[in-house]
Amino acid sequence: MSARRRRSNSPYAVTVRRGATPRGQAWGQAMDEVEKEPMRTKWRAEVSTSGYKLAIVCEKERHLLQVLDRYVTITLSNQSHVDESVLSFLIHVREERSNVKDIAEWIGHPINAYHLVKRTAKDWLTVQQKINCNTCVPTIAAQEFYSSWNQTIDRQGVWTSSNDIMIAEKGLARLYETYAIDYKTLMSGTILNVSTTPLTPADAISIALHLEKEPKITWIEKLLETEEISDKESLLYDLAMAYHMVKKSQKALDILTNLQQTSTRPMKGIIRIVRQAAEKYVNAEPYESAFQENLEKVYRNLCQETSQLLVTTSLNIRREARHIASSAVRVECLAEEHNHMKPANVVARNGKSVPTYKTRTGESAGIDPSEEIAVKLDRRITLLTGLDSVKSDNFEVVNYGLGGHYLWHFDALDVKNKKNIDRDYGLGDRIATWMFYLSDVQAGGATVFPRLNLRILPIKGTAVFWYNLLPSGERDDRSLHGSCPVLLGSKWITTKWILEHCQEFRKPCRINPMDEHL
Repeated sequence: MSARRRRSNSPYAVTVRRGATPRGQAWGQAMDEVEKEPMRTKWRAEVSTSGYKLAIVCEKERHLLQVLDRYVTITLSNQSHVDESVLSFLIHVREERSNVKDIAEWIGHPINAYHLVKRTAKDWLTVQQKINCNTCVPTIAAQEFYSSWNQTIDRQGVWTSSNDIMIAEKGLARLYETYAIDYKTLMSGTILNVSTTPLTPADAISIALHLEKEPKITWIEKLLETEEISDKESLLYDLAMAYHMVKKSQKALDILTNLQQTSTRPMKGIIRIVRQAAEKYVNAEPYESAFQENLEKVYRNLCQETSQLLVTTSLNIRREARHIASSAVRVECLAEEHNHMKPANVVARNGKSVPTYKTRTGESAGIDPSEEIAVKLDRRITLLTGLDSVKSDNFEVVNYGLGGHYLWHFDALDVKNKKNIDRDYGLGDRIATWMFYLSDVQAGGATVFPRLNLRILPIKGTAVFWYNLLPSGERDDRSLHGSCPVLLGSKWITTKWILEHCQEFRKPCRINPMDEHL
């Protein structure tokens, strides 16, 4: 079958084979597959939780932009029709990506990452379906686009889904809440004087769904001032509920009463409930945070600090940090391939590992203990701590994505007080934690200990060590810690949980619970 090259003013050239134009049943089957595209699950792994995977998607979009440009150029050169929305999308994405010089740095801006997730999970799919549809005129250009599309998004098994949009919205909401970012500044696309494409009112409405308490109230009140918002009923209702949740029920009642005059939704039931609450709290003291809210306040204050706080504590955090520096410990890449990374889980009360984006957002992967670098690092940790690091948990590499964080928690599993756990704790509890920082973080991402008023900045090549258990074997409640959300940049760490097993002669137990580690 002969082939000839079609000439045009296009920067691209295409080889057209006679008889190769898809027709009839074959084209119909191909288009049936396109219509099924939203149901595919092959590549539907979370991407927003990982800066590494977001960078992969960003590179894929660069290639898809070239493919779309090729399709448009060839189609127009053949004097065929190109959907206006496809042309507009091509121009829009070109403009969005015009400032992409370094992918990692560009993705490190959470609003860039958010726009990327929305485009790839939703807008690109719409474009693909407009080009390859059952009623579209079959062309070689369309077939080539469809083939390139499939090859691109399926490569490495990494692509975005609607779930990633939700995770990204939660991430932006978390940054707003944690760092008290000015609403208008964030909407303008600016974080710490680094600006990008602004957020839209539709984006703001979606983000509002993931906010809570006072931050939600402030956000919705600012959003209601936006002229582009025409239908404000749902926002007003959400505002009333937010006031009610923080026990400011009289304000909620005022909003609902006014809303009832124009709304078609049934509201008598909720108004009755809110009125009862308003009467109950009319003479009550102003709303005071419970213990959990107080802890949350300390956590956020530490995250918002602009300088590193160092406090000498019995957990030996500062002492071990100096020891590490004087030993000139080098951090090396623990793994060249991270395609096996999965959303990081947390250990529930029953001992099972479960995903929860409210508590932890990141991607993790274990390192084979036989890897040369793992063996080398185990030796160094053993040398520096005096504990046996080898016969413990494997190293865990973690990468945090858009607003990636780990809310305050204990590394100690408190196995002595757990019943009916579905996990083998034959090697004992986590007596101590060693954590390497594998990357610098432009802003955010600090490790904080709320009960110690301690904040440690992530600096590449450094590490932090602390005890999770008292010498008596009981959990040390002072070890409560968390990872602040990444505000700008990407955060990589690797963690080693050192278990009680084989520490009998290295760190003997003491009966007195008031004893400290030497």
